[in-house]
Amino acid sequence: MVNRGGMTFAFRAAEETGATAEQVTRAFVVCREVFDMVGFVASVEALDNVVPTETQTALYLEFRRLLDRAVRWFLVNRPSTINVASEVERFSAVVAELGPQMSKMLQGAERKRLEARTKELEKLGAPKEMAVRAAGLLDQFSLLDIVEISVDTDRESTEVGPVYFATSEQFGIDAMLTRVTKLPRDDRWDSLARGALRYDLYAVLKALTTSVLDSSTSGLAPKERTRAWSEANAESLARANAALAGIQRLESPGISALSVALRILRGVIRSGSATI
Repeated sequence: MVNRGGMTFAFRAAEETGATAEQVTRAFVVCREVFDMVGFVASVEALDNVVPTETQTALYLEFRRLLDRAVRWFLVNRPSTINVASEVERFSAVVAELGPQMSKMLQGAERKRLEARTKELEKLGAPKEMAVRAAGLLDQFSLLDIVEISVDTDRESTEVGPVYFATSEQFGIDAMLTRVTKLPRDDRWDSLARGALRYDLYAVLKALTTSVLDSSTSGLAPKERTRAWSEANAESLARANAALAGIQRLESPGISALSVALRILRGVIRSGSATI
């Protein structure tokens, strides 16, 4: 865990979530298995003396970002003792199936962001297949929520995944997550605030996706399902978009502005749930 997460990994995770060292370790083991960290590390190590060390470091850091976020997800969503075997069984198959499909499921600006990162890693010397895999690693974090939505709505993950990412693109969630990442973290409270905003955004996306799924037919394409939902909630969306426009124009929105954006999105969810 120290080798792959870094010296302060366990300490930071415990400090930000209130978890014990054992809980952090259990969450790490689950993530290691679910996201095939061993396989990824082996692939990077196979590039020894083939690509520069800087390239391998960049690839490792992509996985570390996923590890940081996914471990915290388990610590927040499984506050009691984490059953390692049960969680690995719950998530592994879906991650193995949908993980390689990230470049196809992502939409619009999110797909362009992945393609841009892929090109950056290729310029560093990473083979194309490895660059594509590494560029989409952080997006695989969303598969944890996709599995939860699948269980809650009794739908296949292959149906939920494309709708999830179409909904994310529709509401600009990725852009807001990027702005959260840019927030200062000068002290512990800054870090906690950033983390809280990030997971609140993911919770909003999860609720929006569920609302879209519940109010549309499975035969429609993902974009058509989000469009149908938007048309059914046109009035509340118009008000929300007008309110969000001011925030989106800000060059560097702070915690206050992003908190307001979250409140607006929660209002959209309530409106959408009322029309189902």
